[in-house]
Parts: sequence; C-alpha cells; structure tokens
Amino acid sequence: MDPISLTASIIAVAQGADRIAQLCRYYIGAVDDYPRDLRTILIETSTLKALFENLGFLIESDGDSSPMLKSLDGGEGPIAGCQRTISELEFLFPTSSANTTQTTKRKRVKTTLAQLAWPFRQEKARALLGQLVQHKTTINTAISSDALRDIKEIRRDLGAVCRMLSALETWDVCTWLEHTDPSNIHNKAVADYEQGTGDWITRTPEWSNWMKSTDRCLWVHGIPGAGKTVLASFAIRQVIRDLKESGDANSTCAYYYCHHAHNQDEAVPALRWIVSQLCGVARRVPQPLYEAYHLRRLPNIEELLQHLESILGHFASVSIVIDALDESQSRETLLRLIRDILGDPRFVKIRLLATSRQYSDIEREMLSIATPLSMSNSFVDEDIRRVIAAGLKSNPIFQQWPAAFRTEVEGALSSGAKGMFRWAVCQLDVLRRLKHQNRVREAIKNLPETLDETYERMFSCIAPEDVDLVRHCLWWTMFHNAVWDSEVLLPTQVLIDTYYLMTGKELADDEPLVPNLEILKDSCGCLLSFQATDENDDFNVSLAHYTVREYLESSRSSTGQSRLFTRNGKAPHIEAATALFNQLLELEAEVDVRAIETCVEDRDYSGAITVNTSTYRLFTSLRIVSQREIEVRPSLIFDLLDPRKPHFRHLISAVEEFWRGIIPPDHLVPEFSSLVLTPSDDPPEAAVMAYLFWLNRLDLAGELMRGPESARIWEAQLSGRVEITVWYKPDAWIEELRNFSGNIVELFACLSRSTATFSGNETLEALKLLLDHGLDRFDPTSILVHFIGTHGHWKDEACSRDCPLQRLLSMGADPNAPGYPCTPLQIAVLARDLDGIQALLQAGANPSATGSTEVKDWEEDGVLGLFCGLRGVKPIDILRAGKFLAMVEFERKAEDDELASLLSIRG
Repeated sequence: MDPISLTASIIAVAQGADRIAQLCRYYIGAVDDYPRDLRTILIETSTLKALFENLGFLIESDGDSSPMLKSLDGGEGPIAGCQRTISELEFLFPTSSANTTQTTKRKRVKTTLAQLAWPFRQEKARALLGQLVQHKTTINTAISSDALRDIKEIRRDLGAVCRMLSALETWDVCTWLEHTDPSNIHNKAVADYEQGTGDWITRTPEWSNWMKSTDRCLWVHGIPGAGKTVLASFAIRQVIRDLKESGDANSTCAYYYCHHAHNQDEAVPALRWIVSQLCGVARRVPQPLYEAYHLRRLPNIEELLQHLESILGHFASVSIVIDALDESQSRETLLRLIRDILGDPRFVKIRLLATSRQYSDIEREMLSIATPLSMSNSFVDEDIRRVIAAGLKSNPIFQQWPAAFRTEVEGALSSGAKGMFRWAVCQLDVLRRLKHQNRVREAIKNLPETLDETYERMFSCIAPEDVDLVRHCLWWTMFHNAVWDSEVLLPTQVLIDTYYLMTGKELADDEPLVPNLEILKDSCGCLLSFQATDENDDFNVSLAHYTVREYLESSRSSTGQSRLFTRNGKAPHIEAATALFNQLLELEAEVDVRAIETCVEDRDYSGAITVNTSTYRLFTSLRIVSQREIEVRPSLIFDLLDPRKPHFRHLISAVEEFWRGIIPPDHLVPEFSSLVLTPSDDPPEAAVMAYLFWLNRLDLAGELMRGPESARIWEAQLSGRVEITVWYKPDAWIEELRNFSGNIVELFACLSRSTATFSGNETLEALKLLLDHGLDRFDPTSILVHFIGTHGHWKDEACSRDCPLQRLLSMGADPNAPGYPCTPLQIAVLARDLDGIQALLQAGANPSATGSTEVKDWEEDGVLGLFCGLRGVKPIDILRAGKFLAMVEFERKAEDDELASLLSIRG
C-alpha cells in the first residue's frame, strides 16, 4: 500500500474509534444499568485512537521507509484488520445514535435498555473486541521493537521491555498501582515552609557528597518537632530545581512521606508510589506491570523491585526522598527495603535521602548504610528564629504589639525552642490568646521546656465553652484517620456537621455563633491544620503534627485540663462509629450522584467520598464494615446491609457512581454495587449474609448462620444482578452484568473466584462455609452445575478433597447433571479445566452427553446463560470448534489435543 493509502487507513481507524468512544460515553451517561461491555469498548477504542494518531505521526516523519510500518501494512496486516473491525463494531450502533452524542455531558437521560432498543448482540461485540485486542497487541509490539532497535542505550539498560503508553493509559496503570498518595502531605509541608529556611542543608559537605553520589544515602535525623518533614519537602524541591537548572533531562526525583495516620507498614506502599512516579515521568510501564494491570494482580515486593529495575533503565540517575521512617508500622520491613536497594547493583542509579527521629533501631540500621546529618545545629536554630519572626510579623494580633516588645518575645522564644520548630509554633498560638502585655511577659518568663508541657499549657488556655467543640474536632479527626488512613481528606463542613451529630445539639435559628472555619481555627489553634481545597470554597482539616496524636493517646495527657481531651483506647472510635451508623439508619440519606460523578470524572476519589455529609456517612460506614479495624454492634451492620432499609438504595447508588471511573482505587471503597439484590418480602437474613460474604466478613456471616433465624437463610430465594469477569480467551477478560435467581449457595457457587472485584479466594471461602453449614439443605447437583464454571487451579495447587468440586461429588452430586441444559463436563471442557475434567470423568461423567432437550434453556442474560450454546454439542466438538469461555483465571489448563485424547479414552 502506498503512503497516501496507508495514511488514509490510519486516519479512518482513528476517526472511527473516536466515534465509537463518543457513542459509548453517551450510553454510559444515559442508560441505567448499562452493559459493562461498553466500558471495555470505551477503553479499547480510546487507546486505539491514541495508538493510530501516533502511527500517523510516524508515517509523516518516515514515509514508507520504516520497516516497522511496512510490517504492519497490507491487506492482511493489523492496520487493515483494525479498519475492518472498527467498521463492523460501529455498524452495531444504530445510525440514529450519532447525533445523540452532542447532548450536554452532564445531562443524564432517565431511560432503560429496552426503551433504547440496545443495539448489541453481545457475542458479536465480544468477538470483535478480541480481534481488536489482537491487532493492537501486534502494532504495539512492532512499535516497541522498533523503538528498542533505534535506542541502543535504552536497550542496553533495560532489564525488561517497557511499554510506551498514551498519557491516559499511563495514568490508569499508575492510579491502579498506587496504594497511598502522599502528595497531600508534601503540599502541606510546602505550604508550611518559611522562605529562607532549610537552605543550610545545601551548604553542608554531606549534601554535596550525596548530590554527587559519592555517598548514596543521606540520613537526616532530629528530635520530635524539629521540622524534618518541611526540610524533606525543601530537599525534594531543591533536587528538582538543580536538575532543571543543569539541563539534566535524564534524571529525576521521586519521594514518599510515611505518616502516622496511614496506620500501616509503609514499605510496599512506598515502593508502589515510587514505581508509579517513575513510570509517570518516563511515560512507560514495564511490560510485566502492564500485564499485571490487565489481570488486576497487584505485585508483591519482589515484583515491585523488578519493575523498579526496569523503569530505572530510562534514567541516568534517580534521587529518592523518604520522610519519617519512624512513623511506619513496623519499621523493620521499610529499613530492610532501603538496605536491599542500596546494596543491590541493579539499583546503583538510585541515591536516597531519608529523615527520621533518632530511634536506636533506625540509627543502628542507617549508620551501616548512610551518612548521618543531625538537625541539632546552629543553622536550624537560626531557621527557627526566622519562623518566629515571620509569625510575629504576619499575625494581626502581634502586629498591635510594640516593636520592642515583639523583639523581646522573639528572643525569648528563639532561646527556648532548642531545635523544635513545633515548640515555637505552639508558643505563638498560646501567646496570641493572652490579652495583656503583663500576661505575655509572665508567659515568656515561664516557658515550658518540652512539647508535653507545651500541650498541657495549650489545653489549659481553651475556654470552657469551647471544650466540647475542640474535643470533638480532635477525636473525630483521629477517628477519620483511623478509618481512611489519611487517603480521604476531611472537609471542615463534615467536621462541623458531625459535631451536631455527636453532641445531639440542634442548630437554633437564633444561635449567635455557629461553628465555622474561623471559629474552628481560633478554638483549636495549632492542634489542627487547615488546608484550602483546589476550589478554595472549603478547607480540609488534619492533626497539625504527629506529636498531638502521641500526646493525646499517652498517659502523659491524663492530668490537668488535658485529661478532658485524652483518648483512651478504641472507645472513642467505637462511640463515633456507632453514632454514625445510628444517624445513617434513622435518616433518609441524601446522595448527590452528580457531584460524585463529577469528582470521579476528575479522578478526585477523596472528594467523591466527601461530597456532602450524608455521602460521607454512607461510604464511611461501608468502609468500617470492610476494614474491620473499628468494631460496632453486629446488629448495626446487619441493618446497614438490609436491602429493605431506606438508606440502602442510596448506598448502592453512591458506590455504583464511584465505580464508574475506569480504574477506581478499590482499596478505598469495595465494589459493593457489583452485587445488587432485589428487595423482597422474604426475611432479609439471606441477602444480608450475601453482602457480608461480598465484603469478606465471614465472621459475621457465620454469626448469622448460628443465629436463631438461620432457617430463613436456607429457605430464601434471592434475585438481582451481579457483575462477573468472563474470560473469552485465556489472556483476555471482560466484565459483564448478569441476572441471578436462586438460593444463597447457588449464588456463591457461581460467583466463586469469578467476581469483578478480583477478590482472590474470598468468595471461594464463602462457598466452603456455606457447604459446611447447609449442604444437606440443597441439591448438590444444582450446586455442581452452578460451580463448575468457576473451578480452576493454579500450577502449585492440587484439586484436593477440600476443593468444592471434590466435596460436591463425594456428597452425591451427579456428574452428568440430568435435567439441565448442558452437563458439567461440557462447561469444564469449554474452559480447558484439566482438573475439573479429570475429576468429572473419574466420577463417571459421560463424555458423549450433551445436556437435556426436555428442559428450557437458561436465560441468556443470566449467569448460567453464558453456557446456552452448549446444548447438543459433544465435549470433543467443543474442542474442535475452538470455543473457549471461563469464569475464572487459572493456570492448570490443558492443550486441546491432550483433552481430546483424554475424552476419547474415556469415551
């Protein structure tokens, strides 16, 4: 094909892909319960458009001289294949839909699939998607191979092939990989920075040697409140500034902030964030990571190190800054990770700066691998003086003081700080509350020596009428952090609303002082920190410093006025959670679905969770159930998950909207809405148990099973819809929304290890628990038919007696399943499930059976409707036709000739 024709084909594919993507966006926005096929089509066509735009650029640059382009050309080549496939895929949409995509994006049409006469024949669409994925893979491989041939340095440095992606694809992979985003901590530290401070570190020989990589690790240590986090943020910005000024485009800087509110061992989250940052900068993703992303398999620490090695090939050097090692729970894994990185020749391009307190375990490890740099020095003392002077100058209260008096106060505070920025900031907060010069002078003559004494003085300054408000703000902020691990920011309006929730106070129309941002700032002082949001219409609140939490949770705060604020154990958290559940269950929740949608489109998942207080209650209650860290009464959880309750439909709507994002962070909000059971007149225990299983709360599900109403569970019939993952090829999956009707054991038999939440073996364990308690109440053959499609094992697993398949067969399940549209063996052959086929044949399955012709076929849109086409087709003919479908990913698959031989022998 000549260059002009090739260019025309490339443009045609890009334009066709764009039209289909627009149509998908329209249907997703307009149709209730849209098929999840559309989301996959949207992703594939959007990435195809970007890919072909890049091809267009390459042909403009190289013409027809590129061997890579020649290899893709031709009537049977992948470019022509994409053009044919896109044309066929576009034909599935009605032509009248073309103009509907011009409607306002925010307008949500209330309609149904039936009213739209939905155009898809699902099997045809899936087949076309499979072809499209194959063509894209061929093109991407050719581009990657061509790039590796041309760029010899990258080929030499890379330990694994890295995939070039569009900005959108890179963002999606990075978002999926990240577990904890520390950028809010970085931004707060930057906001707290006082101009002119911190630059002392750049004048030290330790910094100079670190920047030259003479010393690959620099450990900056200091006492509590010494300003280590702000210094770390300065170091990050300084490295970036130096790289920019030197014109070094081949080097970069990554960072991570450990934080007490994360409540976690920071080793893996730090490594995931750092790899994500480097992939984003390089605009490339290691091929194994890209494959893991498509399979939704989060990497372990060894795999993360392999990805780090691969992505380092795109840089000459990488500076990494990790703040607050001491705030990781536990520190051992993180310290070992740092030691391994610095000692491994694969990571010689990395230089690392870490900050922490001078704890003995950290000191022992870091002194063996790092150059220490203490923050107890005269430079820090001078920086503290600058911060004090700036505070005295900027606060309107202090501006009213005589200049000589301000100088006197500055000298006293600078002398008493002893290297603690935090101490100095707290003293300024105490002094601003004193109304008379004599009291100020008395205060600076009797300055506290430690932070503990400082906090006691601060609490003693809180007015009696403000005690309830300040205590609530501190406790609720700590409760919020315990639930959300600092990944979801706490808006001040939510904090104020929960104040009325917790205290039971009602807002009177004539109330003179309604708590607002200014009152919170004035009452809480420097105990809390307030940060403006991007829109500047609200502020987010957090504890001002780790030492505030340490003090309130220690016995040191049990005397004086501090005792009114002490937080003993988990009791305050349980009290807050209980109040949250009660309020949610008593009131009709108001969910602003459009606001959630807007946040999700902007990938502001924290904002989606806190769009208003009602939504915050819904998401927080669900998080408490799934997280297990804070226990509330089981009866409250059962009520939360009762589909008959008024709040429940709002809970489903909120989670469903949250999950409309392409790759939302499932560690924040479980994909609860992928199982929607229809409310019925039956008692709710079975539905509640199903949702408990869905959230992996087997402990509470077991409690229901053992309860006095357990008989209702086995009698109830459940109906609704469920989102499952279906593999139409061994390496290609798609999410589908399908209907279900049956009992709870049948439900989890066909969901076992086949959910769109990628929840590992959680649903499998649920099935095992149900079999333990209720198998004698159900037909084991029915359970076998529902289960066999989700059976499959990994290479290191065996189909043991504990496997539900073996248990069902041993308990009398008929391997031929008479009276059903197809046999378990047909389903197992369709998935190439070697273990399942062998077990069924050994149990007496007939390899020639093709299902009963005397029963009605399954509903096409049901879960078992996936197997509607099998009736009348012998297992051997399923192989010969090349058909494949599985409801679970597994490794122990057999080749077709091996299975054909096995079936022939048994036949």
